[in-house]
Amino acid sequence: MKKRGQISSQVMIYAFAIIVGGLIIFLGYKGISSFGKLSQESKLKTFEVDFLKETQAAASNFGSVKELTYGVPSNYETFCAFDMSRQDVLGLSVVKNNPLIADSLRDKNKNVFLIGNKDIFGVKADYIKFDKFPYYYCNYNIVNGVFKFEIKGAVIDAQSSALIIILSKVEKIIETNIALSQEIVSSDGLIRIEIPPNTKIDPPSINLSIEIKAKGDFSETYEFGPEDATFDPYLVFYIKSQEGCSNSKDFRLGSNTYHPEDPCNNDYFEYHIFNFSEN
Repeated sequence: MKKRGQISSQVMIYAFAIIVGGLIIFLGYKGISSFGKLSQESKLKTFEVDFLKETQAAASNFGSVKELTYGVPSNYETFCAFDMSRQDVLGLSVVKNNPLIADSLRDKNKNVFLIGNKDIFGVKADYIKFDKFPYYYCNYNIVNGVFKFEIKGAVIDAQSSALIIILSKVEKIIETNIALSQEIVSSDGLIRIEIPPNTKIDPPSINLSIEIKAKGDFSETYEFGPEDATFDPYLVFYIKSQEGCSNSKDFRLGSNTYHPEDPCNNDYFEYHIFNFSEN
């Protein structure tokens, strides 16, 4: 039979081992958490430095066009840039719904933002300008922390500026007769194409694409592909209403023109499309 002192000492050893193990796990978790936070801060700082350098370079080189690709922490889902010289931006829903962004723009201390579910990171970029209403650009299509757009050196309001233009192409492999719905979203987040479940596609596997290209000075147009693909019964176009009812644009696809009937009361307008030529 073991003595009471021996049992007590074993209990103390076990208790001590549990405490030490718990401390090791706790400190290890804190270390991993601290490392992850430092990695996020490093990515954000790199984004800030590179973005400011590139926009300043564009502003000093009139007519230059350059595609920029950035990697940011994956918890950020949206990139927005605003023209601080325009008071109109304070009335935008994306601004009014984010008090931190509204205060920053009102005080003119930040005008470029990365937006996540819980976090907002802001930068002041003096050279960012827009030549037309609504004087801002948001990219809602950050995937795995990566997004891209193009900037162009321009002169706006007699000032050398970096004008953001969107020439990004998004592609996705779409298969025929899939039981689940499939979708693809344009790089600016304004157009979403949904392929309903069990849609038959000819050819049976396609590389569906949405590309935004320059059309004249400071304007863009959407191109879709492949043009020879057909969809049975149809695919669904969702076109996001842009800020400002008076700024709602017609949407052209092939020979057809679509116009939102009630741009003030709808977030998206829905159209059924059978192919991309629509002739």
